[in-house]
Amino acid sequence: MLGSRGAVYTTEGRAGGDGRRFHGGDCDCQIVLVRDERDYPEGYDPDALMERYLTARDAADSGRPRAILSAWREAEGGH
Repeated sequence: MLGSRGAVYTTEGRAGGDGRRFHGGDCDCQIVLVRDERDYPEGYDPDALMERYLTARDAADSGRPRAILSAWREAEGGH
């Protein structure tokens, strides 16, 4: 869900370090310096993620992150 925001963090610390803080030990999130969209990791499409986020928010009928994430997971097959 955070990936749908695009490149918004100004420091590695604000980005959460290696991602385990948010996702646990099996997280494959990466912190990448992004000056423009050419710097995005291969396969990363924040616009597509934003569409999925908006769909989940509509399905949750809520602005609460937990409700949105739950709806997103359900739409993605319960991950």
